[in-house]
Amino acid sequence: MAVKSKYYIDWNVGGWNCEKNARSRDALVILDPQQQLVGTPWRGNLRATIHAAIDDRDWIERLIHLVSCVQKYPVLN
Repeated sequence: MAVKSKYYIDWNVGGWNCEKNARSRDALVILDPQQQLVGTPWRGNLRATIHAAIDDRDWIERLIHLVSCVQKYPVLN
């Protein structure tokens, strides 16, 4: 059996549902078990990503793709 590692997704909620400030943005980072940065921090609006996801697993996979860490860290797939 493969050993699973915990990864942490930090979402700084800023824009996904903000109608009052069009410049408001969300921020995402992923941390590995040693709390080291994985991939590239991402900033933007998550609204379209959230609405496009068909289930929770699909949503998490979309977040992983946004921080560009799929090729470097296939364990996240």
